[in-house]
Amino acid sequence: MKQTRSSGNEDLLLTVEGISKHFEGVKALDGVNISLREGEIVLIIGPNGSGKSTLIETITGFCREDSGRVIFRGEDITGLPPHLIYERGIARTFQIPRPLKRLTLLENLMIAEKSPGDGIWGSFRRNWFVKEEEVTARAFEILDFLGLENLWDHPVSDLSGGQLKLLEIGRALMRDTKLIIMDEPIAGVAPQLAEKVLERLEKLKNLGIALLLIEHRLDLVLPFVDNIYVIADGKVIASGREEVLKHPDVIEVYLGA
Repeated sequence: MKQTRSSGNEDLLLTVEGISKHFEGVKALDGVNISLREGEIVLIIGPNGSGKSTLIETITGFCREDSGRVIFRGEDITGLPPHLIYERGIARTFQIPRPLKRLTLLENLMIAEKSPGDGIWGSFRRNWFVKEEEVTARAFEILDFLGLENLWDHPVSDLSGGQLKLLEIGRALMRDTKLIIMDEPIAGVAPQLAEKVLERLEKLKNLGIALLLIEHRLDLVLPFVDNIYVIADGKVIASGREEVLKHPDVIEVYLGA
C-alpha cells in the first residue's frame, strides 16, 4: 500500500479528503473533508439523513466511496476491506451493540482478539496456550478499566444498555487500537451511566487514543469534545468548537430555529 502524507499534516492521525458517495443519484456525501489527531475527541453532528453514518461506513470500509481518499497514520487506506482497516488500528462500535449475548463478558472480549488459526497444529506452532493467557489478562484489565470486572462471568444478556455500550468499547480495545469510531455511544443510556461512558472516553483520550463520535445528546457530550464537524446534505457546513452551534447555517439545518 502506498504511503502518502498530505503536506503540512504530518501530525494528523486521520485525514478524510474530498470523500463523495452517491446512491442511485442521491448525494450522500459531497466532497467531505475532516481530520483528527492522536488523543483527540471529534464530534460529528447533523440532521437525520445528512450523511454522518455513510461517512463512518466509508472510513471503516463497509461502504466504497465514489471519489476522495482516507489517510490513516500516513497510509492511504481508501477502499480497503473492513478487516484490514481494523488490523491497522481503527475500530468501530455500533448504535445498537452487537455482542454475542449467550457468552460472558470475558468471552466477548477474548473473541475480539485474532486467533492464530483454526487448525489444532497451527495453534500449537504459534504458542496459543501462552497467547490465551495474555489475551485473558488483557481482557481482565479492560473490564477493570470499564468498571465491569465484577461481571466478568455473567452472560452479556444480563447487562443494561449503558453496560453494553461499555462492553463495545472494551471489544474495540482488545487490539492495538489507535482510533475508535462510535455511532451514538450514549443513545438510550441513563444520564448517570452516560457520564460514566464519557468519562471512560476521556481517559482513552488521555492515553493517546483518538475518538470520532456521532452523537445527538449534545448537553452531555459537548464538555468532552475537542472539535465539531457539522454535516448537512452530505457536506461539512461548519467546524470548530461549541461556537459552531451558533452559526446561522447550523441553527437552520440542525437546531430547527
